[in-house]
Amino acid sequence: MKNIWSNIFLVLGVLTAISSVNLIGNGDSFVNQLNAGIIIIIGVLAYKSAKKRKSKEVADTKLRLGFELAGILSIFLLVGMQNDVLKNIATEPLTNLALPIITFASYIYKAFIYKSK
Repeated sequence: MKNIWSNIFLVLGVLTAISSVNLIGNGDSFVNQLNAGIIIIIGVLAYKSAKKRKSKEVADTKLRLGFELAGILSIFLLVGMQNDVLKNIATEPLTNLALPIITFASYIYKAFIYKSK
């Protein structure tokens, strides 16, 4: 029961990515919803990895930290490499601004600020 929220968000990300299939042919709507699902999935996996690393459930290796940081970097690349990023942020602020910022903030908190008991 202690990891219920991260598991709920992982399922939410998978369902969001899968449900974007209904929007194929709608152009930007399909891409934005697929991006939202991928951002949620990668963010949750990086968060869970950092949480396990901080609570000493797994070894604190540089490889694990590298994969976490690569996941967070891929989120920003996913948003930043789009055509006309500023227009996308203005039209879809949740997918292109809020989700990456929330994901980054929660990861930074869990990986570097949070002190496990």
